[in-house]
Amino acid sequence: MILNAVMREPKVISGILDTCKIPQTSGYTKLNSLIQDGLIASEGTLTTPDGTILQKYRTVFEDIHIDIVKNNVIIRILVPQQSFENSCLMQIVCSR
Repeated sequence: MILNAVMREPKVISGILDTCKIPQTSGYTKLNSLIQDGLIASEGTLTTPDGTILQKYRTVFEDIHIDIVKNNVIIRILVPQQSFENSCLMQIVCSR
């Protein structure tokens, strides 16, 4: 749900949790895990009316297709150049 919520447009963490209807405590844990794993990355900021600056997050890919053929899993992803350059996961995957 989290990946779908931020695949097309970046959102602040509170917006992601609201969209996914995930409790704050477990939501932050899940989001931090996705960020550390390189599947979600910071993309810009949002300034609130009181002047607080919040990070916006988005998936590092624009589209994903998963096919299972016999016993093989085939994953095809579309990664924008900026996300490719900023994601440690994409660097690891493509270096193999």
